[in-house]
Amino acid sequence: MVCELVTFRTMLAVRLMAVWAKRIDGMGVVTRLRLIIGDDGELYECRNCGSKFDHEPDTCPTCGSAEIAHYEF
Repeated sequence: MVCELVTFRTMLAVRLMAVWAKRIDGMGVVTRLRLIIGDDGELYECRNCGSKFDHEPDTCPTCGSAEIAHYEF
């Protein structure tokens, strides 16, 4: 019984991921970005390594670059 429940949950998870992947494929770039950043409408991103931030750092904590892009949606 436990094995059947685990198998069912796994199958359900796989099907949900497949549906979600199809939805993302049909989305435009702006819609995908809104999913990433939420409803804030702002995104900070390192131009060197691509790390994303909620606030504007002086330098990228990942690579140390001072080149930080700011996007408003």
